[in-house]
This record gives sequence, C-alpha cells and structure tokens, in this order.
Amino acid sequence: MPPTVSNSPPPRIENFYQNSFKQLSNVQQKQVGLLLGAFVADGAARRFEGYTKEEVEAMQKERSRHMDSHFTAAEGAVRKEVGLEFWPVDEASQLRGHKSLATLDVASQGHSLRRHGEATNPLLQHSFSAQFFEEIVRTISHEKGDFPVETVTDKLVDISLRVAPEVFLAEHASLLHPLCALLPLPTIYPYVSDEHMRAYAAPFVEFLTEPPQALSGEEKVSFLEGDGGYTLQEAAAAERTLVERMTFSVLGVATRCLQSNPDPLRNAAFMSVPDSSAVFPPEVVEHCPRLPAEDLASIKALRISEDLLRRTTQRSPLLSSAFLPRRPVLLDAITVREGLTIVRSAASYTSGVRAAIGLGGPVCQRAMLVGALLGAKYGARHIPPGWLSATARHKVLSTFSIDVAQWAWNPPHH
Repeated sequence: MPPTVSNSPPPRIENFYQNSFKQLSNVQQKQVGLLLGAFVADGAARRFEGYTKEEVEAMQKERSRHMDSHFTAAEGAVRKEVGLEFWPVDEASQLRGHKSLATLDVASQGHSLRRHGEATNPLLQHSFSAQFFEEIVRTISHEKGDFPVETVTDKLVDISLRVAPEVFLAEHASLLHPLCALLPLPTIYPYVSDEHMRAYAAPFVEFLTEPPQALSGEEKVSFLEGDGGYTLQEAAAAERTLVERMTFSVLGVATRCLQSNPDPLRNAAFMSVPDSSAVFPPEVVEHCPRLPAEDLASIKALRISEDLLRRTTQRSPLLSSAFLPRRPVLLDAITVREGLTIVRSAASYTSGVRAAIGLGGPVCQRAMLVGALLGAKYGARHIPPGWLSATARHKVLSTFSIDVAQWAWNPPHH
C-alpha cells in the first residue's frame, strides 16, 4: 500500500512545554501566561537594566551587527527570531543600578550561590524582583492554595542575603519591587474579587515595605511649594500607603486580564483605589475615583509624596540614610504608567516586551509588568518557544506554573 501524501509538514516541537500548553483550558493558559510572561520578559531585559533609551537602541544595533557578521543568513534569521533581547551578562559587565552584585563573603555565611549549574551570581540571569517572583510562584505551587505571608518570609529574606546590601536597599519598599514580586497572587484564583484580593495581598505589601530600622527625630521638613511641613515618619508612612494603594490597583488590572475582560485597564480604573491614578494611562485616568475632600490625612500624604518627587527631580533629596524607599513612589509610578500604556496598545507579547525594553531605565521591572499582563491577556501559547527556551530556569518555573493552573480549578482537600 503506497504511503499517503500529505502537504502538511511534520509538527516541530521547539520546547518541551508546547504540548503541555495545548492541553490547558483558556483560563489556565492565561494563568500560565502571566507567570511565564513576567519571568521570560525579565530574562530578556536583564542585559539592558539601567541604560537609557538611546543606549539601549545603540546596544541593540551593535548586537544586530554582531549577528550579521558572525553567522550565516540562515543562522542569523533563527537567532533574530529568538530576539536580540537575550544578551548574556557576564561577570565583567556592569549592570547599572546593580553594580554591587552578590559577594563571596555571603556564601561563606552559608548561603550557596550556585545551584544545579546556575551562574555564580544570581543577578546575572534575573533581577532581584524576579527572584522574589520565582519564590512566590514556587510557594503557591507547593502550598496548593492561599498561604499566609509568614510561609514565605524566611525564603525572601534568604534571597535578600544572596545579594549585596546596596541591591536590597535600592529596591526594598519601592513601588516596582513589591508590585513585580506580587504579580503571581491573582493566579491562585483568577475570579477573585477586588476586596478579597486586596485583603489577601495587604500583609505581603506590608512585609515588602517594612522599614529595616525605626525612623527617629521629630524635626519638620518644609514643603518645597506651599506652607507647612512633615516629619520623616510621616513621609515614610505616606510612601508605604501609596505603594499599597497602587499595588492593589495594578493587581486589579492583572485579575481582569485573567478574566478576559474586553478592556481590563478601563475597568480596573473604575474600581481602583482612590489616590492611585498616577499609575494609569491618561486615556483612562479620568475614570479613577478621587479622594474625598474630607479625607485630609490622605490628601496630606499625597502632597508629601509629590514633594518627595519634586525634591528628587530638583536634586535636593532628604538627608536621611534611614529614609525608605530610595526612589520616590511617584517616580516608580511613571514607569508603571509606561508599562500599562504599552499593554493597552501592544498587538503581541514580543512587541510589548520589546517596547518596554526600548524605553530604558528600570527595564527589568517594566518588562516584568508588561510580560505578565500580556501573557495573561493572550495566553501562554503566545510566548515564543525560542524566548522560553532562552530563559534561565524556565523548566522549573514552567512546571510550577502548569501545576498552579491545574490545581486552581481542582483544589486539593486540605
């Protein structure tokens, strides 16, 4: 019997997890897409962390010329399909904003920096926020459901000890770091309400913004514009409150992406926490609820945060080493707003992540946010297999992500 003729080419599997993604339901693909989308985007952006927009563009052109000169046309086409983003970082490279990487004396304290062939330095492949993200995904998978923040605190502290203190102090209590670390929480149950999501996430935000030392001193700091002043305690409390409110509002966007909302940003803006409009794009900010006029405490807190942003832009910061966060919350809010603007207009996962990287600055955290939301919006199968394969530790996170998506709809009996 002659063999049958088929015009269809044999299926090509570029990554082991492609078949696993096909077996997931629509909402499960969105769950896996959020978890993998953030992690893959962080790996793609790692080399460009801290560089300006112009420098990132120049680096990408240099990388493209290098590919054209060292590979044949066919090889270059394959490598460009993976992307110019996955540019290896070596020990000699400087990661701006993370110049002090993990030190060897930390390893002597019992914290091993090499696991199963990973790079000696944990910051070479993924950012500090991505390492928190990975640990939270791991804990969600192991606990098979919601868990108290105490379950993961020791593990997060251990991750902080693997990096230099400068890295920890640069990110702790900022807006971008807690937000990126807590992006996995909506995948525990995608159809959770805003009230339950915020109540559950509140202890996590409190832990990730806790000052390492008590602020002392009652001296007043005068506003740069207007009368009155505030203490360092009031400034720290105002920043922590604003981080919590903005984190809650952005987690609402992630939840609506998982729920296949036709316009997740607009809908999340309607239901956002008052005083968090700074993270939303201009076209939806009019839908954000305003602070009530009688809430004088929140109005003063917002005014304090605005004054801290002005001090940073005018290069007259507060002279206190104990003051946290190191970056004003409203400065990080600009980065979040850029990411949400990209998500609103991106036609694909790769185009959105590349746009997030192209803006320069804190590209890892912006790319994590964009990758998570676009992964939740389009699903795991829209993440290129080449990008997934190029991501360090993608096998471990893929396994955890699929596990989370599967038991979320078949919860175990505790």
